[in-house]
Amino acid sequence: MKRKIISMLLTSVMLLALLPAAFAAGSAEVSFTSDKTKVKRGETVTFTVNVNDAGAVRGFQAGLCYNSEKFFIEDLDFLGTTAADAFTSYIDDKDDMAGISLSFSEPYELDGDIAYIVFRAKEDAASGDAGFAVSEGGAVITDGANENISVSTSADAVSVAYDYTARISAVPSSQTVFGEDELSYIFSISQLDGMRGLETVITYDTDILELTGAQAVGCLADGVLWQTRVDTEVPGKVGVAAEYASPASISGEVLKLDFKVVDKAVSGECVPVGVESFRTVDASGGFADLYTSYELEPITVSRSSYIEMSYIPDRTEARSGEEVTYTVTLDRIARSRGFQAQLIFDSSRLEFVSAQKGEIMNAADRVSGIKESDGKINMVCAYEEETEECGVVAVITFKVKAGAADGYAVMSAAEPLAVDGSYNYVDSEGISNFEPLYIGRLAKEYSISLSADKGIYSIGDTLYLTADMGEVSDFLGVQFDITFDANKLEYIAPQRPSEYYGPLMRNAVGKTVNSAKAALGKLQVLAAFGNSSPYSGSGEVCTIAFKVKEGASGAANIAVGGIVPASDDSISANGCTAYLDGSGQLIGTIAAIGAIGDVTLQSKSAIDNARRMYDALSAEEKQLVSNYAVLAAAEARYYELLPVYDYSVQMNEDNAVISITNNKSTDEPVFIVKQYDESGKAVAVNIKTLTLEAGESEQLLYPLKNECVGIKCFLWESMASMIPYGSKTPIYEYYAQKSGGDVIVRVKNNSGTDEPALIVAQYDENGVCTAADIKTLTMGAGMSEELTYPLRQNSASFKCFLWENAASMIPYRNQE
Repeated sequence: MKRKIISMLLTSVMLLALLPAAFAAGSAEVSFTSDKTKVKRGETVTFTVNVNDAGAVRGFQAGLCYNSEKFFIEDLDFLGTTAADAFTSYIDDKDDMAGISLSFSEPYELDGDIAYIVFRAKEDAASGDAGFAVSEGGAVITDGANENISVSTSADAVSVAYDYTARISAVPSSQTVFGEDELSYIFSISQLDGMRGLETVITYDTDILELTGAQAVGCLADGVLWQTRVDTEVPGKVGVAAEYASPASISGEVLKLDFKVVDKAVSGECVPVGVESFRTVDASGGFADLYTSYELEPITVSRSSYIEMSYIPDRTEARSGEEVTYTVTLDRIARSRGFQAQLIFDSSRLEFVSAQKGEIMNAADRVSGIKESDGKINMVCAYEEETEECGVVAVITFKVKAGAADGYAVMSAAEPLAVDGSYNYVDSEGISNFEPLYIGRLAKEYSISLSADKGIYSIGDTLYLTADMGEVSDFLGVQFDITFDANKLEYIAPQRPSEYYGPLMRNAVGKTVNSAKAALGKLQVLAAFGNSSPYSGSGEVCTIAFKVKEGASGAANIAVGGIVPASDDSISANGCTAYLDGSGQLIGTIAAIGAIGDVTLQSKSAIDNARRMYDALSAEEKQLVSNYAVLAAAEARYYELLPVYDYSVQMNEDNAVISITNNKSTDEPVFIVKQYDESGKAVAVNIKTLTLEAGESEQLLYPLKNECVGIKCFLWESMASMIPYGSKTPIYEYYAQKSGGDVIVRVKNNSGTDEPALIVAQYDENGVCTAADIKTLTMGAGMSEELTYPLRQNSASFKCFLWENAASMIPYRNQE
């Protein structure tokens, strides 16, 4: 920024502005002219200072005021030789004013542009008037006799406008529509920050669309303090207005319009919706200027029948002798009572085998047929009434001819014809979609994999190893080696080799498992077929047995190598690793985990035993515990079953002693309520709240009052999970679980008592019984019963309880 500062002169400028002046003859004009009338945040505006009709002058003083909350001066200086010719000059800003002062030693013809001032709008400038104005007192110009002349002043008005570009897009639910079709448009806008609301008018062509619904969505449906208004009263227009409580980000979907296509709409591509106006309310509450662009996707209106079909093969490559099945599907059909389609296939490479009608052609209300002739398959289907049902038309099978040349099979179709309401093939449109099919005699890729019958073996166990090539076709043969650790495994030759031969070797002309080098850890496998009888089918080669040697432990690696295929087929291989458990600890751990079974609160010892055995294994052994997930799940399930708090209550002649232990990490408080009356209502006396960390215990002592004889003390975990003290095995066990809109309660009698069990469907959150759905059970020892209670709609916060007797009420625990 260029500045020339003379503080004394600035003072004189200010004083002169305050003094009354005697004006000489003549008048002049001083203007501050801006290069733009609207400034965006961060942009600059340049004011040029111009003097007109001043004549020869000895002095000049003027100032331009501005709003420093919105702008700051970036640059200012004199123009031309004005400053050089002046005796003294000054230009600078102070107190939100850019001041200009000139003093000449001799009268000087002052005319035209004399200075410029560059302002930059701040990034947080509020929209609206920028506040530029000529300083109070205007401009002061003295003539050659040092007398003031009359001066008129002006300054251009400038406003701050947000730099927003509102990009509006409208996406139709369908690209092609027909008369009477339903069509929706979703309108979205690009992100606009700091907005308090918006107003927009959407237009639509009433010759094409009939409005059936309009609703605000996305950011206009959520977060709006005052109601979003959608006006649909004027045909062909939809107005939307919304206002937010505070500045917000407007982005994404804002409006959904539902239409019905006019039955007689003119066919062709069109954009039937538009945006007539769009503006937003900015953070200051005023309307912000917008630079708006629209992206409105077109649709195609069609009055003709329309059909779209696809022809999809079950594979994209095929070889001689293989079959390929094409599924013909009807993907779309409109304004139609049937169709005709023709598939043209490459008869030089493909031989027609069969054609089966699909669900579309098999319907009872249709007449249909399929006919193959001279490389063409014609499919015809006529409906009793117009339909839009889609699905499988036909399943057509071909066989690749022997010696078929490599390359893509030429498959095509005549455009399918939709039959209109009068069964005429007129004014119709059709599309056929194909996936390519490559015919070739290229080499196939096979793989040999080895697998053991189990992963872990003890000393003396027999290890059965299977070599498998998966599914093979046109297979001519292979030779490969199996290498193994002869220090740990001993090859066991079967008395009849055929016992260990899989289908692939059984059908081979030449076959063997050569064990000449078995002592060195190598076996050679051969399966050979003649060129005239290649093999296709299951690829299991053979199974080989090994005995685990004394002292063997750790990993025993078995690999495939030395592969020699009988043709140009390529073969890859994967070996396997068996773990030899010399100590038995690994196998014992797996068995211990398997013995856990269904997890109950009595499973702790079994789970702890399996955990101790697993933790004692090495890191390598732990990786081989195939059922470790069972142990982890059992521990998690036991933790779920474990009550948050264990407690015990002991009664003596004068006191009830309650001991509580927190089993889990929870900050849920425990409420100890000393007494309940026989109706189950809490007696609000001696209530104590505890918060225990996991593993912490606490003991409470309550003296019994004489008037509470026969009344029990309870541990109350939460308002919905109240448990009475008493025996660890209650007279009645129960289990309750929500199932849809019902609660299923199962009750079991653990003793021989004939005391009745009362099932009470609902209790409110204060523990007060609602006298509804009470059922009394009397069960012998070991008997159980299941009850179903529908939950009431107005009882969402109520819980269901099992009531052993009037003084021993137990709530169910929600198992969801």
